[in-house]
Parts: sequence; C-alpha cells; structure tokens
Amino acid sequence: MPALTRIKVTLSEILLSTVDSFTALEKRNRGDSMRGAIQCYLDKNKRELLVEQMKNGYVEMALINLTFACEIFDLEENQDSSENKPAEWQHI
Repeated sequence: MPALTRIKVTLSEILLSTVDSFTALEKRNRGDSMRGAIQCYLDKNKRELLVEQMKNGYVEMALINLTFACEIFDLEENQDSSENKPAEWQHI
C-alpha cells in the first residue's frame, strides 16, 4: 500500500454522524470509509467525463461522415456514367 498522508477535513455533525453510522455497519474505520467514498466519487466523475468525451467524439465523427457522404453523392450526381467513377467506386 502506498504511503498515507493525513489530512484534516471539516464536516457538519449530521454528515459525520451519517459517516459514522455507515462506518459501523461496514465494520470499517473512518479513514477507510472516507478513502472509499473519495475513490468512488473520483471513479464516478471519471466515468461521466469519459461518456461525455465519447458523446462529443460521436457527434464530431457524425459531422465528418455526413460531409464525406455529401461529397460522394455530389460527385455521383456530377458524373455522366459509372464508367467515369474511380475504380474504388465502381461497386457503389
């Protein structure tokens, strides 16, 4: 286990009482409970950030794909026959 550093945190009496109740139920000490809560909070926020980044990436790729599709269809409309298409496009 990595070295631990002691910090001081100020909590309301209600919050501390709730922490102590959960700590007693889990048969852990305050430090273990607080470390677990902090890790859970960080994991949740990291997951939410990753989901947001993925959503933004999909939106960005959708716009790029739409641009490519429009360019291809525009090229098709401007060509007289399929014989004028590049070899890669002959099956389209």
